[in-house]
Amino acid sequence: MRSTTTYRKKKNKADGNQQINQYKIIKTLGKGSYATVKLVQDATTDEYFAMKAMNKKDLTKQKIGKSSNAYMYVKEELKVLQKLEHPNIIYLHEIIDDPSKDYLYLIT
Repeated sequence: MRSTTTYRKKKNKADGNQQINQYKIIKTLGKGSYATVKLVQDATTDEYFAMKAMNKKDLTKQKIGKSSNAYMYVKEELKVLQKLEHPNIIYLHEIIDDPSKDYLYLIT
């Protein structure tokens, strides 16, 4: 598992698809209350992954209890996922979290 603090978004001139870092966005798989999940392809290895995009500001606004918010819970869950490697638990391939950007991306 790797963690990246640099976010680069560009549009592929050949096919018009958006790309975040080395991941080409193929299509949207689903959308929930806190995140959107997209099918992506690593341009360097041609492997397919799911990319979960979460808005850090929206998560921070979602209060849970008196003194915490959804973003705090996401950060705690990521700490646990980074340590785990088991066939019955989804593998966290990469975290893209640029401190200057609003979105957090999980590549699974």
